[in-house]
Amino acid sequence: SLGYKGIRMDVPGSTETPSGIYWNATPAQKYIPDITCFKNDPSNTLIIAEAETCDTLRSVHTQEQWRLFAAHARSNNGEFHVITPQVCKEEAQAVARELGIVVHHFWWVNA
Repeated sequence: SLGYKGIRMDVPGSTETPSGIYWNATPAQKYIPDITCFKNDPSNTLIIAEAETCDTLRSVHTQEQWRLFAAHARSNNGEFHVITPQVCKEEAQAVARELGIVVHHFWWVNA
């Protein structure tokens, strides 16, 4: 494993939070990813990761974020990752399919 660097997290008390991301046409409506970092690979691949609970997977807010973050990752030769409890992994995969977005990696946690 190559690891990651430049890790920024949107959590209380963090001094290194991710920058907001927005569509060019609506800069006032920005979303902050839960995690951003760079792969420690020759390309310094941008990673945008969003953590969800089973209850938030189908929310409009989540769907707006996933569309935006996936598009931003794609336009920057990066990757979009999703973190969810393992019990709702099929639901998370279904949401990505329905939205027509690429999730480069799903991370499952036992909750």
